[in-house]
Amino acid sequence: MIAFIQALGVIGYCSLIAMIFWQLTILSTSAMICGLLVFAYPVKLYLKTKKYEQSLKIVFMTSVWLVVFSLLIMTGILMLK
Repeated sequence: MIAFIQALGVIGYCSLIAMIFWQLTILSTSAMICGLLVFAYPVKLYLKTKKYEQSLKIVFMTSVWLVVFSLLIMTGILMLK
């Protein structure tokens, strides 16, 4: 009986760890894709022109638009409730 409980414990533990790592893998992949979407063009622009002002402006404006879109989405969700 103790072997059954120990085996059950190991299966439960391994399942929990697998679910956590699966979530972390999805999170890491998502963060990488978002980073590429936000920074790929500004880095390419900087490497091409060697001027950082336009690249920083694009990153800043992307951040501003993300805040605006987030606020609009949150407002929309609150209005639906």
